[in-house]
Amino acid sequence: GTSLMALAMPSLGCLDNMVQKAASVSSENEGTLSAILKRVAAEIMVLTAICRAYTDAATVDTVRERTSDVHAALVEPSLAIIRRAWPTVAIVASTYGFHDSIQKALSFFVVECLPPECSD
Repeated sequence: GTSLMALAMPSLGCLDNMVQKAASVSSENEGTLSAILKRVAAEIMVLTAICRAYTDAATVDTVRERTSDVHAALVEPSLAIIRRAWPTVAIVASTYGFHDSIQKALSFFVVECLPPECSD
């Protein structure tokens, strides 16, 4: 559990820092804001992939019983990473949801993190 969190900590820190940086950028500087938001989106996708990969590996025995389009619900310690990232992800969604790369990252986040019963 602590190893997975240690793996995620650089992305969590970068996500927090980039969101703070985006908040300090003037709206007149679209190019800089866009570059920062692309990095934010990348970090959201990295964190999501870490959580999904761990869960898929941890639940490999039950994967054979499911159809290929249904993921297992996230398990600990993946959930701890999502809980740690959630406040920042929520800020990103409400503040920068207009940006294409953020929309794609949030879509990936939601699809990969929701439990299977929510995707029916």
